[in-house]
Amino acid sequence: AKTEEIDVVVGLEIGADDYITKPFRTRELLARIAAHLRKARQEEEAVNQGRLEFKELVIDLNERRVFHDSSEVMLTHTEFDLLAFLASNAGKVLSREKILNHVWGYEYPIETRVIDVHIRNLRRKIEQDPSHPFFILAVPGIGYRFTSAGKLG
Repeated sequence: AKTEEIDVVVGLEIGADDYITKPFRTRELLARIAAHLRKARQEEEAVNQGRLEFKELVIDLNERRVFHDSSEVMLTHTEFDLLAFLASNAGKVLSREKILNHVWGYEYPIETRVIDVHIRNLRRKIEQDPSHPFFILAVPGIGYRFTSAGKLG
């Protein structure tokens, strides 16, 4: 059985979504399978929808275009991926680790400000007042949440 750390690291680096070593616990295996199926369903639903609409913001997932107040917003590839991921999970608090993994492909948590820089750039492009964001809200100590309702209170 491949239980050495290097085997796990290489497996993940070449594209595996997960890695489980023997002996494994049946309940853990079933939970991992369920988590992967849940993730696949969420991604499929987002692709099938093709278009996310939040007030004056429209995100066309199939054409990779964003419109704010009917005007197209020019985003970089990474900014679009970040916005699409946040918006596809609207209302959910997404951890920095989850965002790094999904958008940048980082498998392990690292200390970086890359998310904050891209969030700041996105806010400048899609928010009426970037210093008081409506769509992309920080959740201190955890990550970010995309909301169509904006900040409460």
